[in-house]
Amino acid sequence: MVTTLTSSSCPGLSLNRFYSSMPALNASSELYVPCQNVIPGQNLTISVSSAVSPVGSFLQASTTFSLDPTCANSKCAPGVIAPPQNPATPPKPPRPLPPAPPRNASACAPSSLSYECSLDLGGGASVHWTLDGAEPVNICTDSNAAQNNALGLNASSASSLSGGSSLNSRASVSSAGANSSTSSGSSVAPGSGAESSSNTGMLHMAFQAPTSGYVGLGFSSNTKMANSDVVFGFVNNAQQSAMVNTWYTESSYYSMSASNAMSPSWASRQAVTQQQGSGGVTTTTICFTRLMHAPEATASPLLTTSQPLTMIYAAAADGVTQFGAPHPVRGAFSLDMSSGQSQHLSVFNRKDEMNIHGALMSVAWALLLPLGTLMARQKWLFGEVKLFGRHIWFCLHMAVQISGMICFIVGFVYAWLYLPGAGNGDPTGGQVGKTHQVLGTIIMGLAVLQMTLGFVRPKPDAGIRPVWNMVHHNLGRITILSAWVTIYLGVYMAHGDLAYQSDYVTWLCPIAASMGTLVIVDVVLSLFLAWSKDHRDSMQVGKLDCRVHHWHH
Repeated sequence: MVTTLTSSSCPGLSLNRFYSSMPALNASSELYVPCQNVIPGQNLTISVSSAVSPVGSFLQASTTFSLDPTCANSKCAPGVIAPPQNPATPPKPPRPLPPAPPRNASACAPSSLSYECSLDLGGGASVHWTLDGAEPVNICTDSNAAQNNALGLNASSASSLSGGSSLNSRASVSSAGANSSTSSGSSVAPGSGAESSSNTGMLHMAFQAPTSGYVGLGFSSNTKMANSDVVFGFVNNAQQSAMVNTWYTESSYYSMSASNAMSPSWASRQAVTQQQGSGGVTTTTICFTRLMHAPEATASPLLTTSQPLTMIYAAAADGVTQFGAPHPVRGAFSLDMSSGQSQHLSVFNRKDEMNIHGALMSVAWALLLPLGTLMARQKWLFGEVKLFGRHIWFCLHMAVQISGMICFIVGFVYAWLYLPGAGNGDPTGGQVGKTHQVLGTIIMGLAVLQMTLGFVRPKPDAGIRPVWNMVHHNLGRITILSAWVTIYLGVYMAHGDLAYQSDYVTWLCPIAASMGTLVIVDVVLSLFLAWSKDHRDSMQVGKLDCRVHHWHH
């Protein structure tokens, strides 16, 4: 904080200046007025200006009081050049402003948006930042450019979310320490407390990506969107509107609604803009400013230059402006504010999550469980060979079925925890996704029932065994056929969803090959078994005819 004291008796003269590198609600300083500026009986006006950083808006206050003639004459008698000094309370010397954190200019790439540093995130996406200093002027921060573009982005441009709230696309300057209101009516209060100088200052940031959908940039602790402070913004060309605001994404990061919007906001100078580049590529840019110490933030109330920041970013597909909808571009990076260095961080892609779920389900229902069923249907192939007192076909049948159930249960739980749907909001894929989810849940129930029947089967000579055989065999067939339909719906949904864009050939070819091979093998073996029985029966009839003919002779 910088506090400057002036006197109206000497306009334009700064009589004393008080510096403080520590955020504080109160500051004090002694003021000495030169005698040549003292006129007994007249008023003296003291003006105070303060700010939390060398840039930004100032707070001002003033007070006026009369100079007592007796005191003025005694203190400023002829020949007195300066007021007497009290040894007990010597004047406080001016304190210099704390130096800015050291930064190596060569450690970061230059910014095309006039920020101090930038990082190429790949695919045309980039992040830009400046610590302290003035906010750069560019296509996003320039208020004139933001208000005069084709969409007329200004404080009145708004777009309603699913929760029904309307948020402004541009926030006004929020002066640190001034409790200034943004254009959306929220206020950004100054940070307070005794942090070190590495935690003070302003952070100006921008993120842009080649998309006409929403973009987001956030502060995270684990490279995940869950439990992060994020700035989201978009421009909706169809509705001629725009929206940008700060959000806190909860642990269920697929559940995004208007209730996640932060009020009061932990950022100021939020803006979003969109440009049409060469080749018809649309680029969306968001920018904002925040205090390193922002108590309003939930996941990142205190940023520091003593250790790198972990940040995340996202960009939706063209035209997608619904927050929470899957986005094909996502990632994380670390940012060292003291040196300007940055590096990419590995993240678990949502497409990888879908691939794991799909692979587990395909192995379970396109290979293992049908294979175990085939072994039971064609048990005659194994003859009377036994293992540990049991027929070997039964041992193999149980081992393969249990392995398939393990894959199925793991894939089912994985989808419940990490993919949208069930416990994580609405599933992707619209009605197809909902049907896939419902069928998967039903198949889980049928599979558990089928496995239970396998362990509680009656003895072979029990009277109820024929009924059990009919239920167990047909329930298995129904469950496998239903699973095959569900697998196809999953591939169809993943192929059409913008977040996954899975290739039909990559998924359906191995799945169809496995299913087709098992079906063909089952049909061939069943036909061979039927032919063998007919052949044996005909041989038996032939032998009987021979015996009858021999008896007659």
